[in-house]
Amino acid sequence: MTEPNPVKTFAPIPELAAFVRELRVVESVDGMERVLVPEPALVAGFRYAGAAFSGGARMPDASLSGLRDTARTMVTRPGSGMIAVSFTPLGAAQFFDCALHELVNGHVSLNELWARDVTDEISAATDRVNAVQKLLLEQRIERAADPLVAFALTKLHSVRVGELAREVGLSRDRFEKRFRRAVGTSARHFASLLRLRRVMKRAGKVPLGTLAHEVGYFDQSHLNREFRAFVGAAPGRFFRDARFC
Repeated sequence: MTEPNPVKTFAPIPELAAFVRELRVVESVDGMERVLVPEPALVAGFRYAGAAFSGGARMPDASLSGLRDTARTMVTRPGSGMIAVSFTPLGAAQFFDCALHELVNGHVSLNELWARDVTDEISAATDRVNAVQKLLLEQRIERAADPLVAFALTKLHSVRVGELAREVGLSRDRFEKRFRRAVGTSARHFASLLRLRRVMKRAGKVPLGTLAHEVGYFDQSHLNREFRAFVGAAPGRFFRDARFC
């Protein structure tokens, strides 16, 4: 975030390390409004106190949010607390028996998806981070990851999608369908999200022109166009004015 906030980040336990990137505990004493920038990860949220609203609608207290192609504003009430679980690219499929690509720019209630009241389970726990991880282990499906997509993910940061499809011996259409089914969005969209995440981490440390080439854009104009498409503002203005995650 752009200013100090009560956010604590935890690494997953070894049994979940291949599927979960990190867990974040986010608490707000006074309430807050922030911009959620699209990230290359599906995110499960477990709210144990307060409430959050996006687009004027209350978010489910336990939900799985799909990958996004635009930023969104989240408003949390005073006294709110939640645990956000960010999955690895192929990790979410190990816990959720649903079409992940249908969640792009959307979300689904975990109480409905898992047919259990996970909200009360997490709220009542004394160690909520461990309770969330125990819940994930209980919901584990143990399905084999697509090896072709796993290989593609190791190359996506440096090889264009069309070239990657040819390298794995598939037409671009067939490759994109397999990638979308496994990861939850197209390879092209996911590659853009990876670039955006690198911009968010490096912004302010190097000039934007240098950063553009460093993370894989053609030039700074390309970075500006894609950044604006994701967050609705040019990089300079956004990093100066926005309160974001």
